[in-house]
Amino acid sequence: MPTKLAGWYWSSFCKTQYASDPECGGIPNFLRCHISVITLLDRMAKLPGLKVTVEDEGKFGASTYSDDWQEARQAGRKPTYRRHKGQYNPAALAKEVGEWNAMVAGFAGALSDAFAGNGSKLEAPIKDFPDFEQLEFKGQNLRYLESFLKAMKSLAAKPSTADQRIG
Repeated sequence: MPTKLAGWYWSSFCKTQYASDPECGGIPNFLRCHISVITLLDRMAKLPGLKVTVEDEGKFGASTYSDDWQEARQAGRKPTYRRHKGQYNPAALAKEVGEWNAMVAGFAGALSDAFAGNGSKLEAPIKDFPDFEQLEFKGQNLRYLESFLKAMKSLAAKPSTADQRIG
């Protein structure tokens, strides 16, 4: 509904990735959840007087992203971002969530190891996935995570501040 107030808007987000947990129905459950949200937003956008802008990380719906981020990174420049129409491709979306899960598991595993040195424990929903170790292994082999994982391994290898005081 138009408020006739300049600058007013509402923004929100929805995280469907964890619907892909195999114990919650896996990829079919994720696809059902994600596609339902995008379909709802697309239909809302057709209502008169309502402006809806979708930013879908899964690229199923419309989103803004870079097609040249890898080349830009290698060349030491900023990537070019542009608005894309939705792909509306469930197979591509399923592949994308698999990559997200591996990436998040790789991050979570590296952070867990780094925190373990000082007795802290990282809590992350991805660690509850029954295939977490397999996802973590895939994530640890993603080239774009190499520098992060190397830094985390370095932190994990250092004695914690508490260990330094004792020793």
